[in-house]
Amino acid sequence: MYLLSGGPDLPMTPVAGRLATPPPEGANALHPAARLPTALVGIALIVGGTILASNFRGFGTWNARRAIESMSGAEKLLRRIQPWKTLLQRPMEDRVRQQVWVTRIVGAAFAVAGVFMFLYGAFGIGHVTTN
Repeated sequence: MYLLSGGPDLPMTPVAGRLATPPPEGANALHPAARLPTALVGIALIVGGTILASNFRGFGTWNARRAIESMSGAEKLLRRIQPWKTLLQRPMEDRVRQQVWVTRIVGAAFAVAGVFMFLYGAFGIGHVTTN
């Protein structure tokens, strides 16, 4: 199975029985400096998602109001179409409450995604290596 000059330390490749050079130590893992941006983005997603999910200092409510106000031009056109007519005739507080709920769900999803990105970036957890 091994060439006479190779020995057991150098495995043979399947191509014409040539000896393979052993890979450098840890060649399959990413260098820690390459994972640093991923860890930083993960931290940013955790912080931003937590702020949105917890409605910190009314940020989610403020964001929901601004989103509804920015859609006022499109609402004039949508008021005439039946599916949106009933939604747009609801009181502003109901619409803001629903939008805050959606914002909190999206913020929680960002925070969870940030945890996974941070774990991968900081510790390399989840990195698939092949031999």
